[in-house]
Amino acid sequence: YSYPVTLTPLSNSDYATTFRSVIVSGNTQKEFTLDSIHLLSGVVRGPNSTPMINVAIRLDRGASRGVDSAITDVNGRYSFNVSSGGYSLAFEGRDNTNFPVSSSWYLDKYASVVVNADTVRNVDIPLVTLSGQTTDSNGVAVGNISVALDGLWFSGGNQRSLRNTVTSDASGNYSMYVLAPDSPYTYSIEITPPQESGFTQFPVNFKILVNT
Repeated sequence: YSYPVTLTPLSNSDYATTFRSVIVSGNTQKEFTLDSIHLLSGVVRGPNSTPMINVAIRLDRGASRGVDSAITDVNGRYSFNVSSGGYSLAFEGRDNTNFPVSSSWYLDKYASVVVNADTVRNVDIPLVTLSGQTTDSNGVAVGNISVALDGLWFSGGNQRSLRNTVTSDASGNYSMYVLAPDSPYTYSIEITPPQESGFTQFPVNFKILVNT
C-alpha cells in the first residue's frame, strides 16, 4: 500500500510543504527530501486590463496535495509559496470587488500553471457589460425595475456561474457586469417591476457573447 506523506516545514523555512508517498510492507526506512519554495504570483485583471481587488483565489495542488487560498490586494496581486509542480487556479468575485456583482461569479479551474522556479501568472477575468433600458410595450422608459441575471454552465467539465441583480434608474437605464462564456451560452434574466407599477414580472433568455 502506498501511503501519502505530507512534509510541513516551519512557516519561516526556506522549504515548501512537500508531498510524497511511501510503500510499506514491513519495517521500512525512508528518507524524504524537502522541496524548495517557489513564488507563484500575478495580477488578476478585469475589463480594460484593470487590476481587480478582493478576488478570492483557490490554488488546487492536485490529488492528495490539498488546496490553498488568497485574496487579491489593492493592486490586483496575489501570491502563493509553492513547490515545483502543476497547479490550477479558481476565481470568485462578489460585491466587494471594484467590478461588483450583487451575488457572485465563479470560475473553477480557470487557469493552470506549471511551476519549476519563481513564476508569474497573470489572469484576465472575462467580465463584460450588459446594459440597456427598461421600457413599456410602447418604448416609454420605465424606471426602478429589477433586472436579475442567472447563469450556470461548464467548460471542459469545470463550473462557471454568475448571479447578478441591478435596478434600472429613473430613466430606465441599467448596466451590470456579466461573464462572457468561451462558447455561446444563454443567460436567464428575470424582470421584476415594483408591485405598485401595474406591470407584471416576466422571464427573458439572453445570449451573451461580447459587450452587449
